[in-house]
Amino acid sequence: LTTAFTILIKSWQTSKDASVKIGAMETLGHLCLVVSKDLFLSNSDALIELLLSLLPRQISVASGATHVRLVRGLCLLLQACIDADPEILLLENALQTVTSTLFAWTISARPWQYLQGSLGAEAMQSQSEVLRSFEVLSATFRKQVLGFLLQRLRGSRDEKLG
Repeated sequence: LTTAFTILIKSWQTSKDASVKIGAMETLGHLCLVVSKDLFLSNSDALIELLLSLLPRQISVASGATHVRLVRGLCLLLQACIDADPEILLLENALQTVTSTLFAWTISARPWQYLQGSLGAEAMQSQSEVLRSFEVLSATFRKQVLGFLLQRLRGSRDEKLG
């Protein structure tokens, strides 16, 4: 597993194809949970940096199964970070960036009445993964996640009143 993890990290960094990066993200998410803590921690900075550069670009581009794979990989990576050392997510505003991105995905969802067939099932699965990511984060960072969501709610209410 160590060799596969190392090879995947190196090949992901050099790939220019978004589908390869998304597939690698999901696979790395699974591997992060089973590789040694030392190996994960030695690569966590690079993983988080690559993740934070990939996420904002994929909000509007990713859809369907691709979106589900990306968010599932994100959720697994977040769980691995929290299991290894939660402080990793507090460095360089990583937690703020991840919660902002998850929130943007949550509010960019299409209205439920328009979802039909396989697209609807994939969208529901994707939303489930986004909410699971919030659950993973809030288990350790309750105060920060709740504060972020309340701030967004307050901002939304003030916009409607204005």
